[in-house]
Amino acid sequence: MLKKIKNKITARGGETLVETLAGIVIVALCFVMLAGAIVAAAKANNAIQNTDTAYVYDLDDLEKQTDHDNNPKNTTKSEGTIKITHDVDSSEEEITVDYYTMSITKSDSDKESDNKVEKVYTYYQEQSNASGD
Repeated sequence: MLKKIKNKITARGGETLVETLAGIVIVALCFVMLAGAIVAAAKANNAIQNTDTAYVYDLDDLEKQTDHDNNPKNTTKSEGTIKITHDVDSSEEEITVDYYTMSITKSDSDKESDNKVEKVYTYYQEQSNASGD
C-alpha cells in the first residue's frame, strides 16, 4: 500500500500546466457567455415589459376617449389610397381606404409642471364596396 502511494507521488505522468490553463480558460469563457446570455435575456424582457405597459396605458387612453356608444371622440376621417405590392408575383394593387386620425391631449402626471402631451394615432380601414363585390 505504501509502495502505491510512493509511486503515485513520484510519478512523472499527469497533466501539464498548459493543459490545466487551457481547461481553466475554456471554463471561464463558458461562464462569460452564460452571463452575457442572462444579461441579454433580462434586457429583452425589460424592453418587452415596458412596451407592453406602454401599450396598455395607450389602450386605456383610447378607451377613455370614446363616448357611451363606443364612438371615438376627437377623430377626423379622410379618404385616401394605399399601394400594396404582393411578394409572390410583385404585382401592385391600389386600395381605397378611410384614414382615421385621433388626437389625444393629456397632462403629464409624472412631472410637477403643467406639460401637456399630445399623441396622434392614425389607422386605416378598407372601404367596403357598395356593389357587394
